[in-house]
Amino acid sequence: MVYGTRFETNTGLRVRKLESGDDQWLTYPIQRDTQENFRPSTGACYLVMSSPDGDAIILSRMVSFSA
Repeated sequence: MVYGTRFETNTGLRVRKLESGDDQWLTYPIQRDTQENFRPSTGACYLVMSSPDGDAIILSRMVSFSA
């Protein structure tokens, strides 16, 4: 499972292996989006998906996608 979380003043993506509970950073920090410029935070983060075979993680930014 991949999820976004805040640490200190930045946002990053973490990976949790559901079988073992192991949890580690995937990437930190990720680029801020316009929603982070307003307070209080809305809790919004990028949309994170994985490919059907699990070999790639797809991260949406605005209207484009990058892998």
